[in-house]
Amino acid sequence: KFLAMYHRPWEKQTLNGGIMDLKNIEAHYEASYLGSTSLGDFKEFVSECVRLGVGKICVPAVYLCVRDLTKVLVGSRLGIVASIGTGTETIQAKIADIVEVEQYAEILDIALNVDLIRMEMWDVIHKDVIEIALHTSSKLRFVIEVTELTDSQIIRVFDIVSSTSAGVTTGMCGLVSVYHIELLKQCIINTKKEIELKASGKIRNKSEIIRMFDAGADVVGASSNLFRPRLLKSILE
Repeated sequence: KFLAMYHRPWEKQTLNGGIMDLKNIEAHYEASYLGSTSLGDFKEFVSECVRLGVGKICVPAVYLCVRDLTKVLVGSRLGIVASIGTGTETIQAKIADIVEVEQYAEILDIALNVDLIRMEMWDVIHKDVIEIALHTSSKLRFVIEVTELTDSQIIRVFDIVSSTSAGVTTGMCGLVSVYHIELLKQCIINTKKEIELKASGKIRNKSEIIRMFDAGADVVGASSNLFRPRLLKSILE
C-alpha cells in the first residue's frame, strides 16, 4: 500500500519532492459544476470558488461551448478543466469536443468507455487512448470508473493510459474508496513517472477530501449532482 510521507501533520510530500500544505487544501481541490447553463447560476458558482480560494473548476465540455459562460471565466484566475464525454461517445465525437474546448481549458478529463473495459477489449481501448493523445497538446487525464471494475481491469487500463503519461481521474459513478486511490497510487509509483491522480466520486465533505489526499491523491474533486455554492462552502469551510 502507498503510505503518504509527512513532515508535519498538515503537510504531505508529493511524488516530485514538493510539499502539499493540507491547511490549504482548496488550492488542490477541483470544484465540479454540474448545475444549469443559467448565466446567473454559473456566475454565483465562479464567484464562490474565487472567494474560497479553489484552484480549479471542472466544467462539462458542452458548457464551455456557451459563449456567455466562458466570458464569466475570463479574469477569474481559476484553472479550467473540461470534462469530455460520459464514455459512451465515439472517439470521433470526443476528438471533436477536444478541438472545440481546448482553447479554454488547461486540462482535459476524457471519459473512457467502461463497457469496453469490462469486456476487456484492450486493443480498442489502447487505440482510442493513443488517438486522443495524438490529437491534442493539452494536459490529459483519462477517467477510469474504478467502482465499476475489478482490480485487474483497473490495473490493465491504467497501464494503457500511463503509456501516454496522461493523468488519471477515478470517475463519478460510485463512491470512490481509499483502497482505489492506494491501488492506483501504487501503480503510478511502479511506473516511476510523474502521473497526476485525481480522486472523484461522491466526495462531499472536508474529512473525505483529506482521506483521499492521505491515500495519495494529488487532486480531489467534488462530483455531486447537488453541487451548488452553498455545498462548496460546507465542504471547504
